[in-house]
Amino acid sequence: MEEEVDGSLFFSDGCMTGWDSLVVAGQYNAYPDEDMSRVMFKFGEEWTNFDVDDDMIRSLAYDTRTATCYLLGKNGSITRCGGTGRFTMDDIDGTFETDHVDDVGEYGELMRVRFVAGTAYACGQSGQVYKREATAWEHADKGVLNKQGKTLEDIDGFAANDLYTVGLGGSAFHFDGTTWSRIDLGTNVHLSNVRCSGDGSVFVCGNSGVLARGRRGSDVWEVLRNVDRSENYWGMDLFRGRVYLAHVNGMDTFDGKVFNSVDFGAGRAISCHRVHAHGGAVASFGVDDLFVYDGRRWAEVICPEN
Repeated sequence: MEEEVDGSLFFSDGCMTGWDSLVVAGQYNAYPDEDMSRVMFKFGEEWTNFDVDDDMIRSLAYDTRTATCYLLGKNGSITRCGGTGRFTMDDIDGTFETDHVDDVGEYGELMRVRFVAGTAYACGQSGQVYKREATAWEHADKGVLNKQGKTLEDIDGFAANDLYTVGLGGSAFHFDGTTWSRIDLGTNVHLSNVRCSGDGSVFVCGNSGVLARGRRGSDVWEVLRNVDRSENYWGMDLFRGRVYLAHVNGMDTFDGKVFNSVDFGAGRAISCHRVHAHGGAVASFGVDDLFVYDGRRWAEVICPEN
Protein backbone atom coordinates (compact mmCIF):
# COMPACT_ATOMS: atom_id res chain seq x y z
CA MET A 1 0.00 0.00 0.00
CA GLU A 2 1.43 3.37 -1.02
CA GLU A 3 2.20 5.70 1.88
CA GLU A 4 0.19 8.90 1.89
CA VAL A 5 2.33 12.05 1.65
CA ASP A 6 1.63 14.93 4.04
CA GLY A 7 0.22 17.76 1.92
CA SER A 8 -0.02 20.29 4.75
CA LEU A 9 1.82 23.61 4.59
CA PHE A 10 3.90 25.86 6.78
CA PHE A 11 3.95 29.55 5.94
CA SER A 12 6.75 31.98 5.09
CA ASP A 13 4.85 35.20 4.32
CA GLY A 14 1.48 36.67 3.54
CA CYS A 15 -0.34 39.82 2.54
CA MET A 16 -3.90 41.10 2.67
CA THR A 17 -5.63 42.08 -0.55
CA GLY A 18 -8.92 43.09 1.09
CA TRP A 19 -10.60 42.97 4.48
CA ASP A 20 -11.60 39.34 3.83
CA SER A 21 -9.00 38.36 1.24
CA LEU A 22 -5.36 37.38 1.56
CA VAL A 23 -2.44 35.63 -0.11
CA VAL A 24 -0.22 33.19 1.79
CA ALA A 25 3.11 31.71 0.70
CA GLY A 26 3.46 28.12 1.91
CA GLN A 27 5.84 25.21 1.73
CA TYR A 28 5.11 21.55 2.25
CA ASN A 29 5.81 20.13 5.69
CA ALA A 30 6.79 16.89 3.95
CA TYR A 31 9.49 18.69 1.92
CA PRO A 32 10.78 21.55 4.12
CA ASP A 33 14.15 21.82 2.38
CA GLU A 34 12.88 21.73 -1.20
CA ASP A 35 12.79 24.88 -3.33
CA MET A 36 9.09 24.64 -4.10
CA SER A 37 6.07 26.57 -2.85
CA ARG A 38 2.29 26.59 -2.95
CA VAL A 39 0.84 30.08 -2.79
CA MET A 40 -2.71 30.14 -1.43
CA PHE A 41 -5.23 32.85 -2.43
CA LYS A 42 -8.26 33.43 -0.20
CA PHE A 43 -11.26 35.38 -1.51
CA GLY A 44 -13.91 35.40 1.18
CA GLU A 45 -14.71 31.74 1.75
CA GLU A 46 -13.15 30.60 -1.54
CA TRP A 47 -9.55 29.45 -1.98
CA THR A 48 -7.33 28.79 -4.96
CA ASN A 49 -3.60 28.20 -5.37
CA PHE A 50 -0.57 28.77 -7.57
CA ASP A 51 2.36 26.35 -7.49
CA VAL A 52 6.01 27.30 -7.88
CA ASP A 53 8.06 24.18 -8.60
CA ASP A 54 11.59 25.61 -8.75
CA ASP A 55 11.86 28.27 -6.04
CA MET A 56 10.86 29.04 -2.47
CA ILE A 57 8.52 32.04 -2.26
CA ARG A 58 9.92 34.13 0.56
CA SER A 59 8.06 37.44 0.26
CA LEU A 60 4.76 38.81 -1.05
CA ALA A 61 3.68 42.36 -1.84
CA TYR A 62 0.36 43.85 -2.91
CA ASP A 63 -0.25 47.19 -4.61
CA THR A 64 -3.69 48.67 -3.97
CA ARG A 65 -3.41 51.13 -6.86
CA THR A 66 -3.33 48.50 -9.59
CA ALA A 67 -4.43 45.40 -7.63
CA THR A 68 -1.12 43.73 -8.45
CA CYS A 69 0.57 41.07 -6.34
CA TYR A 70 4.23 40.02 -6.54
CA LEU A 71 5.53 36.64 -5.34
CA LEU A 72 9.28 36.79 -4.71
CA GLY A 73 11.37 33.63 -4.75
CA LYS A 74 14.66 33.50 -2.89
CA ASN A 75 16.49 32.24 -6.00
CA GLY A 76 15.38 35.10 -8.21
CA SER A 77 12.02 34.11 -9.66
CA ILE A 78 9.47 36.92 -9.26
CA THR A 79 5.90 36.22 -10.33
CA ARG A 80 3.36 38.96 -10.93
CA CYS A 81 -0.40 38.48 -10.98
CA GLY A 82 -3.42 40.74 -11.16
CA GLY A 83 -2.97 44.30 -12.37
CA THR A 84 -6.50 44.66 -13.74
CA GLY A 85 -7.65 47.10 -11.07
CA ARG A 86 -9.58 44.42 -9.17
CA PHE A 87 -8.22 41.44 -7.27
CA THR A 88 -10.71 38.58 -7.36
CA MET A 89 -10.40 34.94 -8.30
CA ASP A 90 -11.71 35.66 -11.78
CA ASP A 91 -9.57 38.77 -12.24
CA ILE A 92 -6.25 37.05 -11.49
CA ASP A 93 -6.99 34.01 -13.64
CA GLY A 94 -4.55 33.90 -16.54
CA THR A 95 -2.50 36.89 -15.33
CA PHE A 96 0.48 35.05 -13.80
CA GLU A 97 3.81 36.03 -15.37
CA THR A 98 7.24 35.11 -14.02
CA ASP A 99 10.50 37.03 -14.47
CA HIS A 100 13.93 35.98 -13.24
CA VAL A 101 16.64 38.13 -11.70
CA ASP A 102 19.74 36.48 -13.14
CA ASP A 103 22.27 38.28 -10.89
CA VAL A 104 20.99 36.39 -7.87
CA GLY A 105 23.28 33.55 -8.91
CA GLU A 106 26.23 35.89 -8.44
CA TYR A 107 25.19 37.91 -5.39
CA GLY A 108 22.96 35.61 -3.37
CA GLU A 109 19.34 35.19 -2.37
CA LEU A 110 16.53 37.73 -2.48
CA MET A 111 14.82 38.55 0.82
CA ARG A 112 11.91 40.98 0.34
CA VAL A 113 9.66 42.66 -2.21
CA ARG A 114 7.74 45.87 -1.46
CA PHE A 115 5.69 48.46 -3.30
CA VAL A 116 6.68 52.10 -2.83
CA ALA A 117 4.40 54.68 -4.45
CA GLY A 118 3.17 52.08 -6.93
CA THR A 119 6.61 50.80 -7.93
CA ALA A 120 7.94 47.39 -6.87
CA TYR A 121 11.38 47.07 -5.26
CA ALA A 122 13.28 43.98 -4.10
CA CYS A 123 16.32 43.56 -1.88
CA GLY A 124 18.60 40.75 -0.80
CA GLN A 125 22.05 39.48 0.02
CA SER A 126 25.23 41.38 -0.84
CA GLY A 127 23.34 44.68 -0.77
CA GLN A 128 21.16 43.87 -3.76
CA VAL A 129 18.36 46.34 -4.54
CA TYR A 130 16.22 46.10 -7.67
CA LYS A 131 13.54 48.33 -9.11
CA ARG A 132 10.84 47.00 -11.40
CA GLU A 133 11.09 48.97 -14.61
CA ALA A 134 8.72 48.65 -17.59
CA THR A 135 9.96 45.24 -18.74
CA ALA A 136 12.56 44.00 -16.25
CA TRP A 137 14.06 44.24 -12.76
CA GLU A 138 16.97 46.69 -12.88
CA HIS A 139 19.75 47.28 -10.32
CA ALA A 140 19.12 50.26 -8.03
CA ASP A 141 21.97 49.54 -5.63
CA LYS A 142 24.98 51.56 -6.75
CA GLY A 143 27.05 52.19 -3.63
CA VAL A 144 25.56 49.33 -1.56
CA LEU A 145 26.01 46.31 -3.86
CA ASN A 146 29.05 44.36 -2.69
CA LYS A 147 29.70 40.61 -2.59
CA GLN A 148 31.10 41.09 0.91
CA GLY A 149 28.31 43.47 1.82
CA LYS A 150 25.48 43.05 4.28
CA THR A 151 22.28 41.16 3.58
CA LEU A 152 19.40 43.60 3.19
CA GLU A 153 16.28 42.14 4.80
CA ASP A 154 13.67 44.77 3.94
CA ILE A 155 12.97 47.90 1.93
CA ASP A 156 10.30 50.62 2.10
CA GLY A 157 9.96 54.31 1.42
CA PHE A 158 7.83 57.33 0.67
CA ALA A 159 8.86 57.85 -2.97
CA ALA A 160 11.45 56.80 -5.55
CA ASN A 161 13.80 59.47 -4.16
CA ASP A 162 13.12 58.61 -0.52
CA LEU A 163 13.82 54.92 0.18
CA TYR A 164 15.03 53.03 3.27
CA THR A 165 16.57 49.58 3.50
CA VAL A 166 17.80 47.62 6.53
CA GLY A 167 19.59 44.36 7.22
CA LEU A 168 22.14 42.39 9.16
CA GLY A 169 24.52 43.86 11.72
CA GLY A 170 22.48 47.01 12.21
CA SER A 171 22.95 48.03 8.58
CA ALA A 172 20.57 50.74 7.39
CA PHE A 173 20.64 52.98 4.32
CA HIS A 174 18.68 55.86 2.82
CA PHE A 175 18.34 56.65 -0.90
CA ASP A 176 17.67 60.24 -1.99
CA GLY A 177 17.16 59.45 -5.66
CA THR A 178 20.86 59.65 -6.45
CA THR A 179 22.93 58.21 -3.61
CA TRP A 180 22.58 55.55 -0.93
CA SER A 181 23.80 56.88 2.44
CA ARG A 182 24.43 54.87 5.58
CA ILE A 183 22.16 55.55 8.57
CA ASP A 184 23.58 55.15 12.06
CA LEU A 185 20.75 53.77 14.16
CA GLY A 186 22.91 53.29 17.23
CA THR A 187 22.52 49.49 17.27
CA ASN A 188 24.34 46.57 15.68
CA VAL A 189 21.60 43.96 16.07
CA HIS A 190 20.21 42.33 12.94
CA LEU A 191 17.35 44.41 11.52
CA SER A 192 14.44 42.67 9.83
CA ASN A 193 11.82 45.27 8.86
CA VAL A 194 11.40 48.91 7.93
CA ARG A 195 7.99 50.57 7.54
CA CYS A 196 7.17 54.12 6.53
CA SER A 197 4.00 55.77 7.80
CA GLY A 198 1.83 58.32 6.06
CA ASP A 199 2.56 60.81 8.85
CA GLY A 200 6.28 60.79 8.02
CA SER A 201 7.37 58.35 10.73
CA VAL A 202 9.85 55.58 9.93
CA PHE A 203 10.05 52.45 12.07
CA VAL A 204 12.73 49.76 12.05
CA CYS A 205 12.65 46.55 14.08
CA GLY A 206 14.98 43.63 14.65
CA ASN A 207 16.59 41.27 17.09
CA SER A 208 16.33 41.37 20.88
CA GLY A 209 13.08 43.33 20.90
CA VAL A 210 14.60 46.42 19.25
CA LEU A 211 12.40 49.06 17.65
CA ALA A 212 13.89 52.25 16.19
CA ARG A 213 11.87 55.35 15.33
CA GLY A 214 12.81 58.21 13.03
CA ARG A 215 11.24 60.93 10.89
CA ARG A 216 11.28 61.57 7.19
CA GLY A 217 14.04 64.03 6.35
CA SER A 218 15.63 63.82 9.81
CA ASP A 219 18.93 62.26 10.88
CA VAL A 220 17.69 61.81 14.45
CA TRP A 221 16.72 58.27 15.45
CA GLU A 222 15.46 56.93 18.75
CA VAL A 223 16.22 53.30 19.56
CA LEU A 224 13.59 51.76 21.78
CA ARG A 225 13.64 48.31 23.27
CA ASN A 226 10.94 46.16 24.71
CA VAL A 227 12.66 45.25 27.99
CA ASP A 228 10.21 42.38 28.48
CA ARG A 229 11.09 40.82 25.16
CA SER A 230 14.27 38.89 24.38
CA GLU A 231 12.88 37.39 21.17
CA ASN A 232 13.67 38.74 17.75
CA TYR A 233 11.08 40.78 15.87
CA TRP A 234 10.59 39.17 12.45
CA GLY A 235 7.60 41.08 11.13
CA MET A 236 6.15 44.57 11.46
CA ASP A 237 3.35 46.76 10.12
CA LEU A 238 1.34 49.81 11.16
CA PHE A 239 -2.37 49.72 11.94
CA ARG A 240 -4.57 52.41 13.49
CA GLY A 241 -1.75 54.29 15.17
CA ARG A 242 0.02 51.22 16.53
CA VAL A 243 3.08 49.29 15.46
CA TYR A 244 2.46 45.54 15.29
CA LEU A 245 5.57 43.43 15.92
CA ALA A 246 5.71 39.68 15.30
CA HIS A 247 8.03 37.28 17.09
CA VAL A 248 8.21 33.49 17.31
CA ASN A 249 6.08 33.31 20.46
CA GLY A 250 3.42 35.87 19.58
CA MET A 251 2.98 39.54 18.80
CA ASP A 252 3.47 42.89 20.51
CA THR A 253 2.06 46.32 19.82
CA PHE A 254 3.64 49.73 20.43
CA ASP A 255 1.34 52.74 20.76
CA GLY A 256 4.09 55.36 20.75
CA LYS A 257 4.79 55.03 24.45
CA VAL A 258 4.45 51.46 25.72
CA PHE A 259 4.67 47.90 24.44
CA ASN A 260 1.82 45.45 24.98
CA SER A 261 1.37 41.77 24.17
CA VAL A 262 -1.43 40.73 21.82
CA ASP A 263 -4.06 38.34 23.14
CA PHE A 264 -5.32 36.32 20.18
CA GLY A 265 -8.02 34.74 22.33
CA ALA A 266 -7.07 31.31 21.04
CA GLY A 267 -6.35 29.67 24.39
CA ARG A 268 -2.98 28.44 23.12
CA ALA A 269 0.38 29.78 22.02
CA ILE A 270 0.31 31.39 18.56
CA SER A 271 3.30 31.46 16.22
CA CYS A 272 3.89 34.78 14.45
CA HIS A 273 6.34 35.68 11.70
CA ARG A 274 5.03 38.38 9.34
CA VAL A 275 2.36 41.08 9.65
CA HIS A 276 0.43 42.98 7.00
CA ALA A 277 -2.25 45.66 7.38
CA HIS A 278 -4.68 46.57 4.61
CA GLY A 279 -8.37 47.06 3.96
CA GLY A 280 -9.27 47.96 7.53
CA ALA A 281 -7.68 44.90 9.06
CA VAL A 282 -4.30 43.48 10.02
CA ALA A 283 -3.17 39.88 9.50
CA SER A 284 -0.62 37.77 11.34
CA PHE A 285 1.17 35.12 9.28
CA GLY A 286 2.93 32.60 11.51
CA VAL A 287 4.72 29.45 10.50
CA ASP A 288 1.69 27.42 11.60
CA ASP A 289 -0.98 30.04 12.39
CA LEU A 290 -2.99 32.58 10.40
CA PHE A 291 -5.05 35.25 12.20
CA VAL A 292 -6.86 38.42 11.08
CA TYR A 293 -7.79 41.37 13.33
CA ASP A 294 -10.60 43.72 12.27
CA GLY A 295 -10.02 46.23 15.05
CA ARG A 296 -12.33 44.39 17.45
CA ARG A 297 -11.23 40.78 17.66
CA TRP A 298 -8.76 38.28 16.22
CA ALA A 299 -10.20 35.49 14.08
CA GLU A 300 -8.28 32.40 13.01
CA VAL A 301 -8.02 31.57 9.31
CA ILE A 302 -7.75 27.89 8.47
CA CYS A 303 -5.88 27.05 5.28
CA PRO A 304 -7.74 24.25 3.44
CA GLU A 305 -4.46 22.41 2.83
CA ASN A 306 -4.10 22.00 6.59
